[in-house]
Amino acid sequence: YLGMDPEVDAHLLWIARDALHAPVPKPWIEGLDMRGRLYYYNSVTEETFREHPMDEYYRLLYLEATGGHHSCASDDMSATLSVAGSGVASRRSSVCSELPG
Repeated sequence: YLGMDPEVDAHLLWIARDALHAPVPKPWIEGLDMRGRLYYYNSVTEETFREHPMDEYYRLLYLEATGGHHSCASDDMSATLSVAGSGVASRRSSVCSELPG
């Protein structure tokens, strides 16, 4: 779902692994609907999504790492990062330091 090719992007599979194990950031709550399907609810904005709140962050991190989109200094990423926690922040920082430009 991140657009990775496991053979070509083998050195970046840690991004997919981190995405699969990412905790749900506050104020998001993970739940199951009446059919047993996973959803995420934001208790502040009252938004509901089927996609994990951090999925877009990991998509962008993958794009940055592959040169598809270099936005290490982006305000949008900084805002997303603020809810992700310091573990993700340090991982992103190391990826960004390895990127050209």
